[in-house]
Amino acid sequence: MRLPKTLSLVSTMLLLACFCLAQTTTPAVDPEKEKAKKELDEKIVQMLDQIVSEASYLRLPQNKAIVFAMTGDLYWKYDEKRARDLFRSAGGEILAYNLESERERRDSSDGSLYEFMDFSDIRNQVLPLVAKNDAELALDMLVQTRPAALAEAMLRASAPDAKPDTGSFGFSPENQRIRQEIALEQQFALLAADENPDRAIKLIKDSLAKGVSYNVLQLLQKLHKKDEKKALELAGEVIKKLVDTDLGRKMDEMQVAMNFLQMMARATPAPTSTSTSTSTAAEAKTKPFQFSDAQAKDLANKLVNTFMQPSTSAQMSMSLARALPNLEKIVPDKAALLKQRQAESQRNMPSEYRGAMTMQRLWDQNSTPESILAEIPKMGEMERMTAYQALTNKISQVEDETRAKRLIDQIGDEKARARAQEQYDSAKITRIASAGRLEDARKLIGTLTNKRIQIQKFVGLAQVFFKKG
Repeated sequence: MRLPKTLSLVSTMLLLACFCLAQTTTPAVDPEKEKAKKELDEKIVQMLDQIVSEASYLRLPQNKAIVFAMTGDLYWKYDEKRARDLFRSAGGEILAYNLESERERRDSSDGSLYEFMDFSDIRNQVLPLVAKNDAELALDMLVQTRPAALAEAMLRASAPDAKPDTGSFGFSPENQRIRQEIALEQQFALLAADENPDRAIKLIKDSLAKGVSYNVLQLLQKLHKKDEKKALELAGEVIKKLVDTDLGRKMDEMQVAMNFLQMMARATPAPTSTSTSTSTAAEAKTKPFQFSDAQAKDLANKLVNTFMQPSTSAQMSMSLARALPNLEKIVPDKAALLKQRQAESQRNMPSEYRGAMTMQRLWDQNSTPESILAEIPKMGEMERMTAYQALTNKISQVEDETRAKRLIDQIGDEKARARAQEQYDSAKITRIASAGRLEDARKLIGTLTNKRIQIQKFVGLAQVFFKKG
């Protein structure tokens, strides 16, 4: 990669971003200003064209993809057709990046281990920029740029004879990526269907065929503001999808069901799908979406039946412990039976349960980076991957730089140590910018070694600068 060229392009795009924002907030009001605005627009377009031309000199496809996507985003207000072409060019670079990544994983000794642990997936940076302007195109590109390994994993997971979710105490990198992909698809579907409830229903139904993500609640809430009845009907299909799923084999869907259950237990009872709603349209726009009583009981009974099945899984036992207080509220008649089942599960698998509780403690809000570091040497390879994620998250929240550096230095795995340093630096810049120390934040961004993160932070900081005048 040509570093000076990359920084030059980024700097130019940041300048253009400020120009574009200013243009949207200061419309022309007389012929002279209209002429000046037209001349500025022409200069901006010329500079954007120059950026696109110079981007061809970048070596890494992921850097090209970011430049094309950012340029397309800025181009949108001037020429939507040209912007779409740039977005498609970004998609082509993502495909090239996927091929390079797959080749690197094949050549790497730990390729299979990190196949689904790509923390710098360029698609997560590019596609939201596309969706912001053309959600339908973003949905198409989401499928077109999906890595082959991820596409195959999604097919396996949706097959009728799919194997139960595996991994360290219910955590599987493959399943985590699948869940993120489904959530991203539903997020774009939400944007694409923003003004069309019928379109929203079709898109979410298509996405439900692949699985249910917690992100579906955003769509239900938005649809609820436009059409309360249709939102409740679609909620019924969401619940039916979960009821028809073997939750004992699909732990991702199990976690979504548990999240829905928690929301249902907190919510005020809603009218059933067969009753006539007396709320006004104005009330529907202000009150939050709620599942009906009948839907809550259907899901609760599904979870009860799942928990009562014979199982030696620590994850299932932990899920039961988490769900029990909510199930007691929705189906109190099943509480005694579930408590008996919980006691049996704990007696039958003491060692696995203790191990699962250890992994659960890693993510507990009261755990410390020091405690996680102490646990890591006792873990197997897959368990350590989960622990490093929890550790990185904890370290990023540490404001004492001396302590944070000491913690990062103690991480034995080189890749995990680098990721922890990147996330800490990124979080530190965010804290400094939030405190109003914008110049200090700009200097720190210049010291970052990960150019992808550097670009993101420069763009975010430029927006903060603009908002502050």
